[in-house]
Amino acid sequence: MKNILITTDFSSAADNAAGYALEVARSMGSSVTLLHVFSLPTSVNCAPLNIASIKEMRRSAQDRLINLSNNYALKFPEVKINRELIRPYCYGWV
Repeated sequence: MKNILITTDFSSAADNAAGYALEVARSMGSSVTLLHVFSLPTSVNCAPLNIASIKEMRRSAQDRLINLSNNYALKFPEVKINRELIRPYCYGWV
């Protein structure tokens, strides 16, 4: 395996799974991509939120993802850790 995808919602269960995946990556010489899809609270009809609120949610999720990947990098220095943050798509958004 060249790269292992690790998804996270920042829960302790996700952290446990990430630890296992990082151990596998270390033993196989693989890199990992740490992925978080951040949630947007929406109404039933997916009415858009204020842009400033979305930017703040994204910034907060990005900060958490950076902190998490930095912590993993300290524990697994031989594993290359990439980060990816994705905003979910809601039908009807432009």
